[in-house]
Amino acid sequence: MEWWFGLYLRTASLLGYGIVWTAHDLMPHDQVFEDDRRARDLLLSTAGAVIALSDATAAELRELGARDVRVIPMGSYADPYPVTLTTEQARASFGFGDDDVVVVLIGRMEEYKGADLLLLAAQQLPPTSKIKVLLAGSCSKTYRAELDRLASEARARVTTMLEWVPDDDVARYLQAANVAAFPFREVTNSGSVRLAQSFGRPVVIPDLPNLRDVPRNTAIRFEAGTAPGVAPLVAALRQVEQLSDDAYRTMSIAALTWATSTAWTDAARATIETYKAVSLRTD
Repeated sequence: MEWWFGLYLRTASLLGYGIVWTAHDLMPHDQVFEDDRRARDLLLSTAGAVIALSDATAAELRELGARDVRVIPMGSYADPYPVTLTTEQARASFGFGDDDVVVVLIGRMEEYKGADLLLLAAQQLPPTSKIKVLLAGSCSKTYRAELDRLASEARARVTTMLEWVPDDDVARYLQAANVAAFPFREVTNSGSVRLAQSFGRPVVIPDLPNLRDVPRNTAIRFEAGTAPGVAPLVAALRQVEQLSDDAYRTMSIAALTWATSTAWTDAARATIETYKAVSLRTD
């Protein structure tokens, strides 16, 4: 596959095509080629332009040798997911009470997203904690077995729906939650974070370099890898539980403002301009 990938890129260049790479991930989460890093470096060397989704990613791409990096942020994800229930109705549909502090992780469950870490942290919360965890999204059979085991150990604190969530039901999960948690092991960009913030949900995220474009007043951050186990994540969840109504409202407004600060139409125009610029160079 790596040989064919190289042949494709070189043939396209020889035929005068301009190559533009939208760098959603700087490296694949699961191995694709014999040497993924070598394949990525070949792509960087042949791309006339690279589209980064954040300033943090752009900086890393330039360090890797990308020649023309253009930052085109994602737009809001709220519009495709209709809201048909009130917050109270959405919470009741999962059996959550008024006093519960619901933490959701929604999206395809892959190991790098750290759903297992969230369940381990849920187990370590004190019995008096009001935190409830809601996991929603499809995953592999192997990872599902691990998540099911961890969820059963956390007992009533966790609700799981480990299957594909239809678009018309996505809003219900986010409406039911107070915050969204994404304890990534590593990540380049995340549409899931933008999705949660598009519904005005503050996020719990690790303080990874590529997540530093997420405004600090929209997120509760924890230091990944600075303590044994999941102690920093547990502390972040406790911080969520202790937020005052005013502090939560401020974070929620900031999250929604940030998520809707860019539009997909603007992203489309900027992408077209990037294609035009690269095409002109190859004419």
